[in-house]
Amino acid sequence: MIRKIGVISDTHVPHFKKLPEAIWEHFDGVELIIHAGDLSVLSVIAELETIAPVVAVQGNVEEDEVMLKLPIKREIVVGHCRIGRPSVRPKSAHENPKTACCPVRIRRRIWV
Repeated sequence: MIRKIGVISDTHVPHFKKLPEAIWEHFDGVELIIHAGDLSVLSVIAELETIAPVVAVQGNVEEDEVMLKLPIKREIVVGHCRIGRPSVRPKSAHENPKTACCPVRIRRRIWV
């Protein structure tokens, strides 16, 4: 089964005032959004959650509210794929297929 996940980072709101309108078009139909850091403020999560559930981590340009709420790193499982930075990786996918990393294909990059 193909899973559609949106990945975004460096939104830097309020520096950029608001999220780009293109996000709603490109993330249409995603089942999950991963924000890889530099939200700057937590309101970014609430705005993205109008599209799909959001999993986020802090970046290096964050307000205190973000640093108090979000972890520095995180690992999630989508389908049978681990996304994030595992603390211990198996030597090969054959040793433990449930925890092996899945190949990821990026369909489109959006620069706004």
